[in-house]
Amino acid sequence: GVVDPTLTNPISQWTNDADGDLLATIWEYAFATNPLDSNSVKRITGRVTGDGTNNWMQMVVPRDQRRQVLIQGRVSTDLVDWLTGEPHTTVAEEAQASMTLQSAVPVEAAPKQFLGAEIGVP
Repeated sequence: GVVDPTLTNPISQWTNDADGDLLATIWEYAFATNPLDSNSVKRITGRVTGDGTNNWMQMVVPRDQRRQVLIQGRVSTDLVDWLTGEPHTTVAEEAQASMTLQSAVPVEAAPKQFLGAEIGVP
């Protein structure tokens, strides 16, 4: 509001990256970080987690659960074709400050997997 009181300038749009940290304003909103301070960013992290039978690709997305945005996982084996949401990815865990997205295919069945996340505008 201080920078753009009318919220009409490009700096205020969801797709803008006002602080140059490579996260659009919509992600900053979801993470509850300051879109004008590149040092306030929380980063998405990845991991492989086993359940005793299989290993799963997971991605931990920081978020503020109070923010009404839709976050969906997406998975690809070639970085060209992406499959989004259920049944291709599942939410393995939800917490106030994070969401863990998981590929629905174990690493053993598809060792080359890439996970991503998409966000829907509130």
